[in-house]
Amino acid sequence: MTGYRWSKQRWRPAAQDSVLAVAQDPSQRQPLLRVPVTVLGLLAVFAIVYTAEVMASAQTLNVIFARFAFYPARYSAHFISTHSVDPGSLFDRAVPFFSYMFLHESLTHFLINVVWIALFGWIVARRCGGLVFLSLFIVCGVIGALIELAFDWGAVAPFLGASAGAAGIMAAAVRIFRYPIFRNDGRAPLIPILSIRVLIWSLGWAAFNSVAALTGLGAGAGSHTVAWQVHLGGFATGLLLVGPFLAARNWMLGDVIERRSA
Repeated sequence: MTGYRWSKQRWRPAAQDSVLAVAQDPSQRQPLLRVPVTVLGLLAVFAIVYTAEVMASAQTLNVIFARFAFYPARYSAHFISTHSVDPGSLFDRAVPFFSYMFLHESLTHFLINVVWIALFGWIVARRCGGLVFLSLFIVCGVIGALIELAFDWGAVAPFLGASAGAAGIMAAAVRIFRYPIFRNDGRAPLIPILSIRVLIWSLGWAAFNSVAALTGLGAGAGSHTVAWQVHLGGFATGLLLVGPFLAARNWMLGDVIERRSA
């Protein structure tokens, strides 16, 4: 039965009071835009970098790619010695492990990664916070570069794009998502790795990337076209690390609260 509260004007349902309270208190409203600022900020950086790529001259774009894209050949001593290439300083060789994620080869490549991160990133950022979201994205991207280095050692073709980080964020979201997601859902446990949901997503992702490796998804077969191994590695990294990252965040927050209350 619907509850009623007494009002001097008239009887009215308790549910109506709740609706009025939400209307009067903006803090109780559900946000119209559910994508957190951290995710929007990351996507904005992607957009700025891609715009710079489009506006740059061919010569400038070659310089940008030479310095910030990930070239496995840069780390091959044999390639460096036989081609008399200067790989740069240790810093120069470390930067591409991070910077390659912000470069995209085409508008389609850019839009796929932007939509991909937007679809799953808000789930991770709202549950884990912006710092964990960005850290997990970057770590998955670095692992993706290492996987590319292992599979295509000495390759001259540049590797770029946010797909490894996006795959990791997607995997983390698979373990996090519970409907509906509220602001105080931080106490809800993660979906176990061996659960049916995670296994189905993992098998589906593996099957999709197997097809991509064999067919190139219309762009021609071969791992140089679709980085299937990087996609799988990023996904596995996200599945495994979202738990430790979230635990570290909760531990740090608990320590801060404890010190403030002392």
